[in-house]
Amino acid sequence: ILGTPLNDAVQTKFFRAVTVGYIFALGAQVGGALQLVKLVEERTNRSTAILATVVMSSMSIVSRFVAGRIIPRVDMTRFTVGLAALQGLSMAGIALNESRIGLLLSIALFGVTIGNMVMMQSLLIAERFGVRDYPRIAARSGLISFSGTALGPLLLGWLYDVAGGYRAAYLAAATCSLLGAAMFSLAGPASVDEVTN
Repeated sequence: ILGTPLNDAVQTKFFRAVTVGYIFALGAQVGGALQLVKLVEERTNRSTAILATVVMSSMSIVSRFVAGRIIPRVDMTRFTVGLAALQGLSMAGIALNESRIGLLLSIALFGVTIGNMVMMQSLLIAERFGVRDYPRIAARSGLISFSGTALGPLLLGWLYDVAGGYRAAYLAAATCSLLGAAMFSLAGPASVDEVTN
Protein backbone atom coordinates (compact mmCIF):
# COMPACT_ATOMS: atom_id res chain seq x y z
CA ILE A 1 0.00 0.00 0.00
CA LEU A 2 1.37 3.39 -0.98
CA GLY A 3 1.95 5.96 1.72
CA THR A 4 4.04 6.93 4.72
CA PRO A 5 4.13 4.87 7.94
CA LEU A 6 2.83 6.61 11.07
CA ASN A 7 6.22 6.67 12.81
CA ASP A 8 7.83 8.39 9.83
CA ALA A 9 4.93 10.79 9.27
CA VAL A 10 4.88 12.19 12.80
CA GLN A 11 8.57 13.08 12.54
CA THR A 12 8.12 15.29 9.46
CA LYS A 13 8.07 19.06 9.48
CA PHE A 14 4.80 18.87 7.53
CA PHE A 15 2.99 16.89 10.23
CA ARG A 16 4.25 19.13 13.03
CA ALA A 17 3.48 22.41 11.24
CA VAL A 18 -0.01 21.36 10.16
CA THR A 19 -0.91 19.91 13.56
CA VAL A 20 0.32 22.93 15.54
CA GLY A 21 -1.27 25.27 12.99
CA TYR A 22 -4.61 23.59 13.62
CA ILE A 23 -4.29 24.07 17.37
CA PHE A 24 -4.35 27.83 16.74
CA ALA A 25 -6.76 27.90 13.80
CA LEU A 26 -9.41 25.60 15.27
CA GLY A 27 -9.13 27.17 18.71
CA ALA A 28 -9.88 30.56 17.19
CA GLN A 29 -12.67 29.20 15.00
CA VAL A 30 -14.55 27.23 17.65
CA GLY A 31 -14.11 29.95 20.27
CA GLY A 32 -15.30 32.61 17.85
CA ALA A 33 -18.29 30.62 16.64
CA LEU A 34 -19.51 29.78 20.16
CA GLN A 35 -19.41 33.40 21.35
CA LEU A 36 -20.82 34.95 18.18
CA VAL A 37 -24.54 35.08 19.02
CA LYS A 38 -23.90 36.78 22.36
CA LEU A 39 -21.54 39.32 20.76
CA VAL A 40 -24.03 40.28 18.02
CA GLU A 41 -26.89 40.44 20.51
CA GLU A 42 -24.86 42.76 22.76
CA ARG A 43 -23.92 45.10 19.91
CA THR A 44 -27.20 45.08 17.98
CA ASN A 45 -30.31 43.05 18.82
CA ARG A 46 -31.75 39.54 18.97
CA SER A 47 -33.04 39.48 15.38
CA THR A 48 -29.61 40.45 14.02
CA ALA A 49 -28.01 37.71 16.13
CA ILE A 50 -30.36 35.17 14.54
CA LEU A 51 -29.61 36.56 11.08
CA ALA A 52 -25.87 36.31 11.84
CA THR A 53 -26.15 32.56 12.46
CA VAL A 54 -28.06 32.13 9.18
CA VAL A 55 -25.42 34.16 7.28
CA MET A 56 -22.55 32.21 8.85
CA SER A 57 -24.14 28.80 8.17
CA SER A 58 -25.14 29.70 4.61
CA MET A 59 -21.69 30.99 3.72
CA SER A 60 -20.15 27.84 5.20
CA ILE A 61 -22.27 25.60 2.98
CA VAL A 62 -21.86 27.64 -0.22
CA SER A 63 -18.11 28.08 0.25
CA ARG A 64 -17.60 24.34 0.65
CA PHE A 65 -19.13 23.75 -2.78
CA VAL A 66 -16.91 26.45 -4.26
CA ALA A 67 -13.83 25.07 -2.50
CA GLY A 68 -14.58 21.61 -3.89
CA ARG A 69 -14.01 23.02 -7.38
CA ILE A 70 -10.95 25.11 -6.45
CA ILE A 71 -8.94 22.69 -4.29
CA PRO A 72 -7.97 20.21 -7.06
CA ARG A 73 -6.40 23.09 -9.03
CA VAL A 74 -4.35 24.80 -6.31
CA ASP A 75 -1.64 23.98 -3.79
CA MET A 76 -3.51 22.69 -0.72
CA THR A 77 -1.08 24.13 1.80
CA ARG A 78 -1.31 27.61 0.29
CA PHE A 79 -5.08 27.32 0.20
CA THR A 80 -5.08 26.50 3.92
CA VAL A 81 -2.75 29.44 4.64
CA GLY A 82 -5.23 31.67 2.81
CA LEU A 83 -8.17 30.27 4.77
CA ALA A 84 -6.44 30.87 8.11
CA ALA A 85 -5.49 34.41 7.06
CA LEU A 86 -9.08 35.09 5.93
CA GLN A 87 -10.31 33.76 9.27
CA GLY A 88 -7.95 36.15 11.05
CA LEU A 89 -9.21 39.07 8.95
CA SER A 90 -12.83 38.16 9.64
CA MET A 91 -12.18 37.84 13.39
CA ALA A 92 -10.54 41.26 13.45
CA GLY A 93 -13.56 42.63 11.59
CA ILE A 94 -15.92 41.12 14.14
CA ALA A 95 -13.79 42.52 16.98
CA LEU A 96 -13.79 46.07 15.63
CA ASN A 97 -17.21 46.48 13.99
CA GLU A 98 -20.10 47.86 15.97
CA SER A 99 -22.51 48.40 13.05
CA ARG A 100 -25.03 45.80 11.88
CA ILE A 101 -23.79 45.76 8.28
CA GLY A 102 -20.12 45.65 9.27
CA LEU A 103 -20.72 42.76 11.63
CA LEU A 104 -22.73 40.77 9.10
CA LEU A 105 -20.09 41.23 6.40
CA SER A 106 -17.35 40.10 8.79
CA ILE A 107 -19.47 37.13 9.87
CA ALA A 108 -20.05 36.21 6.21
CA LEU A 109 -16.25 36.10 5.72
CA PHE A 110 -15.93 34.01 8.87
CA GLY A 111 -18.55 31.62 7.50
CA VAL A 112 -16.41 31.04 4.41
CA THR A 113 -13.67 29.58 6.62
CA ILE A 114 -15.93 27.38 8.75
CA GLY A 115 -16.17 23.86 7.38
CA ASN A 116 -13.42 24.48 4.83
CA MET A 117 -10.83 24.81 7.58
CA VAL A 118 -11.90 21.56 9.25
CA MET A 119 -12.08 19.75 5.91
CA MET A 120 -8.57 20.81 4.89
CA GLN A 121 -6.89 19.06 7.83
CA SER A 122 -7.84 15.58 6.62
CA LEU A 123 -7.20 16.50 2.97
CA LEU A 124 -3.70 17.77 3.76
CA ILE A 125 -2.85 14.60 5.71
CA ALA A 126 -4.21 12.33 2.97
CA GLU A 127 -2.44 14.22 0.17
CA ARG A 128 0.93 14.28 1.94
CA PHE A 129 1.04 10.83 3.56
CA GLY A 130 -1.18 8.64 1.39
CA VAL A 131 -3.53 5.85 2.42
CA ARG A 132 -1.17 3.40 4.16
CA ASP A 133 -1.54 4.76 7.71
CA TYR A 134 -3.95 7.59 6.95
CA PRO A 135 -6.50 6.77 9.72
CA ARG A 136 -3.77 6.64 12.40
CA ILE A 137 -1.93 9.74 11.15
CA ALA A 138 -5.15 11.77 10.85
CA ALA A 139 -6.29 10.58 14.30
CA ARG A 140 -2.94 11.55 15.87
CA SER A 141 -3.00 15.00 14.28
CA GLY A 142 -6.65 15.50 15.21
CA LEU A 143 -6.11 14.43 18.81
CA ILE A 144 -3.29 16.93 19.27
CA SER A 145 -5.07 19.80 17.53
CA PHE A 146 -8.23 19.09 19.56
CA SER A 147 -6.50 20.88 22.44
CA GLY A 148 -7.09 24.12 20.51
CA THR A 149 -10.74 23.25 20.02
CA ALA A 150 -11.09 22.77 23.77
CA LEU A 151 -9.04 25.78 24.87
CA GLY A 152 -10.29 28.34 22.30
CA PRO A 153 -13.72 28.93 23.91
CA LEU A 154 -12.10 29.09 27.37
CA LEU A 155 -9.59 31.71 26.17
CA LEU A 156 -12.24 33.91 24.55
CA GLY A 157 -14.55 33.63 27.54
CA TRP A 158 -11.73 34.50 29.94
CA LEU A 159 -10.66 37.50 27.85
CA TYR A 160 -14.28 38.69 27.71
CA ASP A 161 -14.44 38.63 31.50
CA VAL A 162 -11.04 40.26 32.00
CA ALA A 163 -11.41 42.97 29.34
CA GLY A 164 -15.12 43.55 29.88
CA GLY A 165 -16.07 42.97 26.25
CA TYR A 166 -15.50 40.98 23.09
CA ARG A 167 -13.01 43.25 21.33
CA ALA A 168 -9.92 41.82 23.05
CA ALA A 169 -11.29 38.27 22.81
CA TYR A 170 -11.83 38.41 19.05
CA LEU A 171 -8.55 40.24 18.42
CA ALA A 172 -6.87 37.35 20.27
CA ALA A 173 -8.76 34.91 18.03
CA ALA A 174 -7.58 36.87 14.98
CA THR A 175 -4.00 36.62 16.24
CA CYS A 176 -4.35 32.87 16.79
CA SER A 177 -5.69 32.47 13.25
CA LEU A 178 -2.68 34.34 11.84
CA LEU A 179 -0.34 32.20 13.94
CA GLY A 180 -2.05 29.19 12.40
CA ALA A 181 -1.49 30.64 8.92
CA ALA A 182 2.19 31.17 9.74
CA MET A 183 2.55 27.56 10.88
CA PHE A 184 0.83 26.22 7.75
CA SER A 185 3.18 28.28 5.59
CA LEU A 186 6.13 26.48 7.21
CA ALA A 187 4.73 23.03 6.35
CA GLY A 188 5.82 22.93 2.74
CA PRO A 189 3.81 21.45 -0.15
CA ALA A 190 1.22 18.75 0.47
CA SER A 191 1.84 17.10 -2.89
CA VAL A 192 4.30 14.21 -2.53
CA ASP A 193 5.68 14.93 -6.01
CA GLU A 194 6.92 18.31 -4.79
CA VAL A 195 8.30 17.16 -1.44
CA THR A 196 12.08 16.96 -1.26
CA ASN A 197 12.55 15.72 2.32
